[in-house]
Amino acid sequence: MNKIHIVHIAVHLGGGAGKAISGIIHQTMDQINNEVILLEIPKNTFYIEALRNIGVPITISNDADTVAERISENDIAVVNWWGHPLMIKILAKLPIVKGRFVIWNHINGCSYPYLRTEFLNVFDKILFTTPYSEHNNLWELGQKKKILEKSALVYGMGDFNPAKICPKKSFFNDGKLTIGYAGTINYAKLNRKWLDYYEKAVENFESIEILMLGEPSKEVLEDVKKSRIKEHIKFTGYVTDVYKYYSQMDIFAYFLSNENYATTENAMLEAMASGLPVIALNHPVEAHIIEIDENGILISCPDEFAEAIRWLVMDENAKRLGEKAREYCIRKYSPETNVKVFFEVCKAASEMKRHLFTVKDVLGNNPFEFFCRQAGKERKLFEKIGNGGKITEEEIRKLPYIYRETDKASVHQFLNYFPGNRDLKILEECINRYEN
Repeated sequence: MNKIHIVHIAVHLGGGAGKAISGIIHQTMDQINNEVILLEIPKNTFYIEALRNIGVPITISNDADTVAERISENDIAVVNWWGHPLMIKILAKLPIVKGRFVIWNHINGCSYPYLRTEFLNVFDKILFTTPYSEHNNLWELGQKKKILEKSALVYGMGDFNPAKICPKKSFFNDGKLTIGYAGTINYAKLNRKWLDYYEKAVENFESIEILMLGEPSKEVLEDVKKSRIKEHIKFTGYVTDVYKYYSQMDIFAYFLSNENYATTENAMLEAMASGLPVIALNHPVEAHIIEIDENGILISCPDEFAEAIRWLVMDENAKRLGEKAREYCIRKYSPETNVKVFFEVCKAASEMKRHLFTVKDVLGNNPFEFFCRQAGKERKLFEKIGNGGKITEEEIRKLPYIYRETDKASVHQFLNYFPGNRDLKILEECINRYEN
């Protein structure tokens, strides 16, 4: 059988997307000739080096002509999407090119950055990384049917194989309670009241350590310094061997904001596969993973967090719930099934007729439109600026935090890639004025 030739297009190979893309490439080498084009170099080159070590060609270029050339030379282009302004910039500048196009969404698309049907319909095939994506409230019924007919679910789980992960055996050793978290530590994803939950835990239990795996943002660090439980919190920075730290934890707590781009949630799955009991906030993505009282605990307030901990430390409840979580992961998240679905989607796409990639019309005519078209109900508010209107302090304060972040498709990040745009500058000035 002839191999399918695929070019994976991504802004970078950092974080969860880097793990997902690298993992799927590693597992399809026998069936697919993979190559990668990155639009910029991430701070951490771990996944770049891992792919180069197995002979995967990697081009780093943000030149639209180079991207178009690689598309034309391959059977399929897989566009890895998380609403990044640089990806939008390159796709908008792309010269006329024929190809077959698959989009792999590494965001849920049900909150900012939103996935709109007019954009998704440009692609031959669509891959989601969470079943929650199918519940996008911006999609009308007829549009939803069209999207789902050409979509599939391929988790961004990388080379995650839960059956091969060594499970935790003992809990609460020497009377110590270690509660852990891994992943993005900024307020685009983390719940702004996360410290309230831990303060309640410290009030109720002695000898608690809070172990946070990842690089905290400046604002998170400032909040911790002002917290009365700062001596209980330890940040590890970026780590490559997460399982070493999972073995030190007794409970995995996952407190995300109620409006975030969460998707496969590898950190939570890795913790579950390690036999850790998971406590998460009752949000849609988490609720698509956790079956209440079967493989984890969903809560809604700090008092419920304390109650969940109280139950877990009794008898061997933590061990039993962790074992159920591990069994669930082994049953549900099979790497073989994930790779099979990815390959079948790509094979079907490779048999389709090449066509022109016409994405410019749906992205917008200028950088401010690019930004606005990813917004939800806030879009009308932003468009007031383009029409010469003014935004009030109250309107700015009601915006989901992700719009005010330094990255994650925020207005600040858009300005980094489109520094001359007047409307983006006005919006950033409004945000900075009211923030300060």
